[in-house]
Amino acid sequence: MICRPISTTGTTIHFWLTGLGPLDRPVPTGQPGPIDSPAKPLAPFACYISQGDLVRGLQIPFFAYSPGLLGVYQIDAVIPPDWPAGKSLLGCDANLAPIYIQAK
Repeated sequence: MICRPISTTGTTIHFWLTGLGPLDRPVPTGQPGPIDSPAKPLAPFACYISQGDLVRGLQIPFFAYSPGLLGVYQIDAVIPPDWPAGKSLLGCDANLAPIYIQAK
């Protein structure tokens, strides 16, 4: 996974993952995700950001099978506006396995 610096706090970051389980409706194999009403994963999903002992849950305004793409899920997460500068660890949990992303 490629990690990029978060330029400013309060921004929304977008990332794509695979293997997050079944959707709220069928999407045929080989078909892109629906655009007008995105298919949503059924598994609970949450993301957290941490820096040292500081940990905070993130707002997830969008979590769906990627509209117009094949085989990936899109997650949008909002970095808190008061988050300190420096290296942070972004972790997500989909009740399947933890996912960790490091950003500088």
